[in-house]
Amino acid sequence: MSKSLLLIDDKEDFKESFQTLSQQKGYKLAWGKSLEDLKEIIPSLHRKITAVVLDIKCLLDNRQPIEREDFILKALLFLDSEYKNLPRVILTGDEHALDFSRFSGDETVFKKDPEDIEKLFQKIEEFQQKHEQRVRTDDEIELYKIIEQTENNKLEFKSSLQYCIKKNKENKDLRFEVLKTLAAFANTDGGILLIGVEDNREIYGLENGDFKTIEQSNPYDAYKLLLDSLIGSNFGNAFHNILEPVKFHTIQDKTICKIIVKSKYIEPIYITKRIPNKRPYKAFFIRAQASSRELNNVEQDKYIKMNWG
Repeated sequence: MSKSLLLIDDKEDFKESFQTLSQQKGYKLAWGKSLEDLKEIIPSLHRKITAVVLDIKCLLDNRQPIEREDFILKALLFLDSEYKNLPRVILTGDEHALDFSRFSGDETVFKKDPEDIEKLFQKIEEFQQKHEQRVRTDDEIELYKIIEQTENNKLEFKSSLQYCIKKNKENKDLRFEVLKTLAAFANTDGGILLIGVEDNREIYGLENGDFKTIEQSNPYDAYKLLLDSLIGSNFGNAFHNILEPVKFHTIQDKTICKIIVKSKYIEPIYITKRIPNKRPYKAFFIRAQASSRELNNVEQDKYIKMNWG
């Protein structure tokens, strides 16, 4: 994982020396000289950087000729409001500013001397150890919790929709496994299907599989359209009423597709099953403890009568 910092300091000579030291420590450095720069730069960097390093006195905007003492309060208020979980450290060349309790008792202030700068990087390394956890969004955190489970009656993992991992090529016959899972969820009590995750919970990613079968420039939209088409042609368009909007999540730089079947469908759902050298037939699946199970005719009749009357 790349290591990066954002320095906000209006002294270019200090920026040059700090950049050299950062590179020695293995960090890339982005730089701005004002609160204006902080607000402009941070939206695209906040998930990439380990921490923000703030000069205690700095410019509010780039048109000001001299630094302002109220910079740090305004900067911290902005970060607290917009990027509360983003670590920050404060630097000062002013000995009087070390008593930072007049601003905030929770902030750590370091002097601009070699000994304290070294301590600052020790603090930054502590932040770096927690960086991956911090940058996970709420949805990603929830997704990790899901992936940490084993497959169960409401959770199924599929590495791909139509890409054979073993043979490294497209195989549209694999679509049946995804559709079978959706049908089983719809015939039971709903569930979550994650495409791009292997049975052993390893994150495979659509980039390594299904997206290789997509020719359009926007694979996400094309993938959704493909799912829409498959679901509509196999189950009817009304089936979408029990689906939440399809979502894509990026974890470990890999894309996962999440499909949620919210509840049981209003009527039994069948799916055409094809077996070599045999006639296709309408199969009926339900969700068992950790798999989708096909019911025979007698079992179907009993199940349908019990669940739909």
